[in-house]
Amino acid sequence: MFRQAVHDPSCGIWSCSPDFDLYLYDPAGRLVARSEGTAREERILYQPTATGTYLVEVYSYAGSGSYHLDASYR
Repeated sequence: MFRQAVHDPSCGIWSCSPDFDLYLYDPAGRLVARSEGTAREERILYQPTATGTYLVEVYSYAGSGSYHLDASYR
C-alpha cells in the first residue's frame, strides 16, 4: 500500500489545495496503479506481480506544498 498525505490543505466543497495525484509503475515501466482524487489523502493498494524496482510518482494537479509518502507491505 502506498499513501500520500498533504499537510494542512485548504479544502472546499469539491477539492483540496494543494491537490496531488499518485502513480505507480512496475519494473517494466507500465502504469499499474494510480490515485487521482481530490481528498486529503491519495491511496494506492497494489499486490506486486513481479520482483524489481517500482517507481512512485507524485504530480501536482493544483497548487504546491509538502507531502508525506508512506509505503508498507506484507
